[in-house]
Amino acid sequence: MSEVIGSILVFGLLVSLLAIVQTQAVPDANSEVEVQHSADVQGDLANLQAAISRTSAFGGTESTTVETGMTYPPRLVLYNPPAVQGTLRTNDVPDAQVGRFVAADPTANQNFNRYLQNPNTTYQTNVLTYEANYNRFQDSPTIRYEYGALVSDYGNQSTVQTEGNLVNGDRISLTYLEGGLQESQVRPASLTTYPVSAPGRTVEVETESKPGQLLLSTDIDKQAWVGEILTDQIDMNALPSQNVSTCSELNEINNSNPAATNDGRFIVGCDYFEPSGADTNLLLLQFQTNSTYKMQMSKVGFSASVDDPPGRYLVAEDALTESGNVTLQLFDRYNNPATSGTVARANFSNSGISSTVERNYTASNDGEITIEKPGGAKAYYISEGPHAYVPNNGTSCVNSSACTISTRFSAGSTPVRLANALLVADDEVQLTFQNLGSDRKIERIKLNYATVHERKSVLDTANTVTGVGNLLGALVDVQFGETTATDIVDGPEEVTEVRVDNGATSGSATLSNPAVENRVSRAAPSSLPTLTGGSNSAVTLTFDQSVNSGTQNNFGNSGSPEDMLEVSVTVTYSDGYRKTYVTQIHAPEDDARP
Repeated sequence: MSEVIGSILVFGLLVSLLAIVQTQAVPDANSEVEVQHSADVQGDLANLQAAISRTSAFGGTESTTVETGMTYPPRLVLYNPPAVQGTLRTNDVPDAQVGRFVAADPTANQNFNRYLQNPNTTYQTNVLTYEANYNRFQDSPTIRYEYGALVSDYGNQSTVQTEGNLVNGDRISLTYLEGGLQESQVRPASLTTYPVSAPGRTVEVETESKPGQLLLSTDIDKQAWVGEILTDQIDMNALPSQNVSTCSELNEINNSNPAATNDGRFIVGCDYFEPSGADTNLLLLQFQTNSTYKMQMSKVGFSASVDDPPGRYLVAEDALTESGNVTLQLFDRYNNPATSGTVARANFSNSGISSTVERNYTASNDGEITIEKPGGAKAYYISEGPHAYVPNNGTSCVNSSACTISTRFSAGSTPVRLANALLVADDEVQLTFQNLGSDRKIERIKLNYATVHERKSVLDTANTVTGVGNLLGALVDVQFGETTATDIVDGPEEVTEVRVDNGATSGSATLSNPAVENRVSRAAPSSLPTLTGGSNSAVTLTFDQSVNSGTQNNFGNSGSPEDMLEVSVTVTYSDGYRKTYVTQIHAPEDDARP
């Protein structure tokens, strides 16, 4: 009897011991396995980050493996929870934007310069994230890859694994990601990086009197960006040894100290927006004025089936000569050579461009288009393609020595360029047009929109940015030492009068049918002076209402000194040439009101 009781007691002791091991030792052991797996994944993603960087720099493919999920070690008679499934995916975010940079040699790089400054030029990208549904490790990080930086986000704090090279002195390197990646599994994921637009070509750009701007969508927190990733690139002016961790701290320092130059650091200000209801945040970096930068863009994907980005602009590699061919280089939206598949049509003429012979051309694999001129042809232009070409002096271009190349936006016509814009009265905007062709008159005007971007104290907006869509459509003016937000206010809705001053004569035309927003109105060409060919003319538009209508403060006053008026008009000229102009008038620089 005593042996039976003893056996029962021993069995009960074993059961109790197994229960203790199952409820305490196994979870603790599994927790250690999960923590180790999380560390291993961070190492795998660091390898993936390096693979993306190599593809971006050299253009080849790279292969790597990420241990997305994990299983637990087998344990006899003990229970393990289900295997852990990890998810590695790309997430679509609003496009990146670059503002206030110009080509280092705008004369030699006309097309690139116009493409760079076009307010509609944006750069599509994705962000990469990894998450795992661990059973015990509840504080596991979300690992993020953005613009070369790799960060482990623990919710209340972040650890920067790799800073990347977004900004390194005067070099700006933007690596964008193609979307379509979704790996949710327990087993390891094998990944290959492919060059969508790579290797990245380095272009020289400059800032002028206003800071250059870079607007990025991000889920990395502001302390990680300012306090770690970019900390060595931030110019803190007279206080180089002081550490900052937020944009407001940086702006406050640089607003109260003299600027430092030639110190190898070029980020002079930033803003971090957390728009209410938006899926992502916005980081706006500002770069030192009157400086030259080396900018490189590239795009990397994870599938061989991704289409190559189409061509966006052309650059003439050779001077136009009477004999011989002309080579044009086609570039994509990331400033890298576009591949084959884009067709351009060349028009040739023996005497100007009145009579032409057309030939079609397709870009080669390296993006080159060679124009083979017919015998005797002395002028040419590209009538179809991402941006067309025409000789600067239009129909007078008879011989090769007079034929220089510039862009235009409709076949057979020379552009009228917007050279400057000023606010000259509460209800008047003066546009300075540079007519690069022959004399012409304004025939029709269409007001597409006029909006006032009113800068307001953050206390008035409860730390939100209103009108996020408009913010992404046009970079806002952000100065230093302020934590502010922008309200987008619908501005004037009609143009009621047009005045033209070509330097020799001036005249005006009242529009009997005002140019109501998004409706075309005919001017009175007979009463308006011509826009003289080869010179500038001042065109003043009178609105139906003041730019102050609907705003909290008057435009550019002490309550909102950094307001911006954005105006878009489409002008049709007497020779049929039509052009849409978009301009941003900033207070106080562009405010010429008496």
